[in-house]
Amino acid sequence: MTKTETTYRQAAEKLAGLQGRRDELWVRAESAKSELSAFRKDSAEKLIGGGDSEKIASALASRESKSGMFSSTLVELDARIAQAQTVSDEAEQKWNAEQDAETIRKVRATTVKLIKTMGNLQVDLAKAAKEQGKCPRKFVDFNTAATTLEESQAVLEVDAKVRERSKVPSAARIPGFLDDKRTIASLGSKFRDWAREDAR
Repeated sequence: MTKTETTYRQAAEKLAGLQGRRDELWVRAESAKSELSAFRKDSAEKLIGGGDSEKIASALASRESKSGMFSSTLVELDARIAQAQTVSDEAEQKWNAEQDAETIRKVRATTVKLIKTMGNLQVDLAKAAKEQGKCPRKFVDFNTAATTLEESQAVLEVDAKVRERSKVPSAARIPGFLDDKRTIASLGSKFRDWAREDAR
């Protein structure tokens, strides 16, 4: 577990704890409100009936204080929840960004590995084509196979970092040019030309 994930989980747990506590207090606050409302009606009846006003007032004040305490606590708790929500959201965004970066890193690593494998296959195809060239009968179309492999690599190397890390020549098509040093016609990409050269 990374530090970013730990920070997010701690923030999320704190938020969940505050929200759970609020739910508990809200139930008790609603109960206190109901008790206060019922007691007010009962107090009025007692006063009308000649009850002790001091005792009734004291009991009523106690219930009003209790109800007010829950109300003010919920206001304070809501403010803390809002703050904790912000912290949790920010931590989650950082964690998600870290996960995305790790996924991208893994995908790039796998893609580089695939391109290197394709490079080896391209060299093997060039060697096979060279070997078949010694035979008057061309019964396997290694050129088409090499072109298909080249096109597949071109799809995989669209990411600049993948191209940089693969260390394999680009498979991007570069139509019709001559090698300035050897005046040999290109096979259509640096990838194919490199494989042909490596096969010599």
